[in-house]
Amino acid sequence: MYKYKTGMLIVCLLVLVLIFGAACEQQPQDEEETEEQLEEIEEQPEETEATEAKVFRVGHVVSREAPFHVGLEKFNELIEERTDGRYKIEIYPDAQLGDAREMTEGVQVGSLDMAVVASAFVANFAPSLGVLDMPYLFRDNDHVEEVLDGEIGQKLAGDVENQNIKFLGWWEIGWRNMTNSSRPVNSLEDVAGLRIRTMPNPVHESLWRQLGADPVPMAWGDAFTAMQQGAIDGQENPLATIYVTRVFEVNDYVAITEHVYAPAAFVMSMSAWNELSDEDKEIFTEAAQEATVYQREENRQQDIDAIEKLKDEGMEFTEPDRQEFMDAVDEVYERHGEEFLDSIEQIQGVE
Repeated sequence: MYKYKTGMLIVCLLVLVLIFGAACEQQPQDEEETEEQLEEIEEQPEETEATEAKVFRVGHVVSREAPFHVGLEKFNELIEERTDGRYKIEIYPDAQLGDAREMTEGVQVGSLDMAVVASAFVANFAPSLGVLDMPYLFRDNDHVEEVLDGEIGQKLAGDVENQNIKFLGWWEIGWRNMTNSSRPVNSLEDVAGLRIRTMPNPVHESLWRQLGADPVPMAWGDAFTAMQQGAIDGQENPLATIYVTRVFEVNDYVAITEHVYAPAAFVMSMSAWNELSDEDKEIFTEAAQEATVYQREENRQQDIDAIEKLKDEGMEFTEPDRQEFMDAVDEVYERHGEEFLDSIEQIQGVE
């Protein structure tokens, strides 16, 4: 009996030892699994943060090579970096989101987050910007920057914001020059009768009528086909735009007229702007300012580079007498200048 009890005791002890040993062997594995689970939990917020980045869509009407697009890429780079990826800017070139007027309307009503459009189109919503379309208003790039980056530019930007459009910066299209497929332009006489595409803007239309051309207002997206089909003879744009939009395929002649300096407005919908925290508004403002400087520099360099590139593509350059063109547009000031009289005097008075 005693041996039997002793044997049972030994068996029980062995069972306990085996159970304890198995538990000891299992514990490191359980700890390892627990550590892996904790690592997965720690990694999860990063994945969630990446997938929840707020995307703002921005549109423009020219190609990916154009200074607008390059400037927007810089803006997106700055925004992603300074918000740690919480915001991202998706860029839509080539009028994918509509023409300039449609995009401006979209920004105003909040169906589009952002756009870069010629100030001439924004003037349809904030008429005071129409002064910027007056011919031969600016003397040079230094004069442009003194005006647009100073009190006058700030006031005009405020007029835009009164129309439920957040203004982020004065970007640059640049000095407009004319091209055509019919003949070289050496004097005002050579402009007579040419059908020239213009922006749908009364000042631009009056300008070309006064120069003797037949202005044809149309969206830029339709202009290339119209020139290709011979419906119009030419168009007017800065040299960089003429090159990146391949106008050299449908026009042979460039005349350096620099008849208008064309600014662009970098704008944002107020509804998108108001989604931002105060801290993020400051980030967007500073990034827009830096991108503005970057875009202008890119635009001016592309303008310089475009001269040789266009010549290489076979375009013939002429430089008609600037004063002859300036004298011819006096009537444009008489017809449209009265409503902008104070602004014109202020702009021309800036040193």
